[in-house]
Amino acid sequence: MIARKMWMLSGTAAVIAMAGGTGGTTGCTVNTTNPADGGTGSSSGASGSSSGSSGSSSGSSSGSSSGSSSGSGGDDGGTDDDAGDAGFCFTSQNTATGFTAVALVCGQNTPSGIAVHNGVVYWTDYAPGGTVMSVPETGGTPTTIATNQDYPWAIAVDDNNVYWTNYDNQYATNVGGSTSSGTVMKVPLTGGTPVTLDTGLESPWGIAVDANNVYYTAAAGGHVKSVPIAGGSVTVLAQGQGTPAGIAVQNGVVYWTNNTDGTVSSTSAGGGGAVKVLTTSNDAAYALGIALDSTSIFFTANSGSGNNSPVLSLPLAGSSSPTVLASAENTPWSVAVDATNVYWTQNIPNNGAVSSIPLTGGSITRLNTGADDATGIAVDATGVYYTAAGGGRVWRITPP
Repeated sequence: MIARKMWMLSGTAAVIAMAGGTGGTTGCTVNTTNPADGGTGSSSGASGSSSGSSGSSSGSSSGSSSGSSSGSGGDDGGTDDDAGDAGFCFTSQNTATGFTAVALVCGQNTPSGIAVHNGVVYWTDYAPGGTVMSVPETGGTPTTIATNQDYPWAIAVDDNNVYWTNYDNQYATNVGGSTSSGTVMKVPLTGGTPVTLDTGLESPWGIAVDANNVYYTAAAGGHVKSVPIAGGSVTVLAQGQGTPAGIAVQNGVVYWTNNTDGTVSSTSAGGGGAVKVLTTSNDAAYALGIALDSTSIFFTANSGSGNNSPVLSLPLAGSSSPTVLASAENTPWSVAVDATNVYWTQNIPNNGAVSSIPLTGGSITRLNTGADDATGIAVDATGVYYTAAGGGRVWRITPP
């Protein structure tokens, strides 16, 4: 479960159980009788409550995430023809809403960060010697873009390159690790030799990109940084932050969540500007994933106990009282947004979910349930995409 890595939420280091090796991937054989970690899907009429006076990064949101699974793809429920599910993909349909989930790729170790760009889905497979992969959003043969990466984690994409964070392997495998071996990487969309943009980072978590720079958080180091896309001098945008996690950039402003501080902050993308704390509400405790539209910030927080954590929004300028869009979620993790809805994953073993709600609140729609450690999420005009870290699969959800 990705929560094994929740020193992010508890403020203490934790052991992450990881399988060795890189994820093996084959073309998908669709089995419509076993939904496995895609679940059967159900619809919920619960509406997000509203309190008074709320891009995206990618990754396992850019705040995104990881978890543990076996190298063969894990056992995520059902009665599989192949003990380990490697090389087999599944479909499931939410009969209440008509949404259909299709596993694009199976047999990964721990698929984590995810992004979609120009009809192609990209993701990281979080493992020692991990990979960065892609597949057409309509399905097909997966492409390995980078290999032998050190726990690749969050991911971002532009027209030319794929960017990702390699999570500090000492933090990933040891309790209280104190070394700084995390990196920020890039490679052309079609693959090639990866280039290191920054190194010596303490647990780099979220990542985002604009026309000029790559932006990223170093969770254990408390830093928010940027580096030119072409490489060069690193700029420290903020330091002394409380476990910065998810990150997004828009119109020359960088926004991020501080997990242990329970805040959402921003600063100038060019550096040298003051850090502005946009909210310190109790609802924002253990803030994690973040996404933006033209007027608002959307983020997840694990501030409640059990099933009582929220998905929230606040204006780009900030607010002391974020709007609670959904109030009773269990481990809401990554978040994405389009012109109509907010989407998020619930990072729960065997019983995670992918959900949506209108930008201004309303009824929650469960797009897919039974997902094994639903982790990263991305959206485009044709579908919603997510990683099931425990199930070792990359999924696409399409509307009726």
